[in-house]
Amino acid sequence: MKNEKTLGEKIREARKKKGLSARDLAKQIDTRKGKLNVGYLSFIENNLAKPSWEISEQIAKVLDMDRNDFLTPLADTALDTTFANTASTVEIDIHKVIRPKKPGS
Repeated sequence: MKNEKTLGEKIREARKKKGLSARDLAKQIDTRKGKLNVGYLSFIENNLAKPSWEISEQIAKVLDMDRNDFLTPLADTALDTTFANTASTVEIDIHKVIRPKKPGS
């Protein structure tokens, strides 16, 4: 796995580069319930929440970010990491799986 910045770090860095406070950015993002909550933006920047695609598009537009920054490679997901860790510790004896037991054994 590469040691790349997380989505939250990318957003925070782009926001600061544009000279925006978290509150300023949140005011520019529309949600179904009004403007984005600055607390939720903080969760996103600290990788405690993932933004919806609609919110991601708006953040990318305001911060002049590439929307591809919001895509997480499969290898970086928790599910993939868990699977890889589990797969490396599980051994299957294929002969026990394929060969049925003989009657009387």
